[in-house]
Amino acid sequence: MARTYRACSPWRDLPVELGSFKTARSRLIRWAVDGTWERILTRVRAAADTCAGIG
Repeated sequence: MARTYRACSPWRDLPVELGSFKTARSRLIRWAVDGTWERILTRVRAAADTCAGIG
C-alpha cells in the first residue's frame, strides 16, 4: 500500500529550476511507490547512527 505524502504546498509554486510541476509530482509519487524514499531514510538514519552528536 502506497503512503500519501503531503506538504500542504501547491505543486505549481515549485521553483523553475525543478522543471514542470507535473514532472516533479510524478517523480515524487513514483519514488514513494517504488520505495526510494524508504531507502533514502534508511541510509540517512544509518549515517546518523555512525556520527557522534547526531540524532
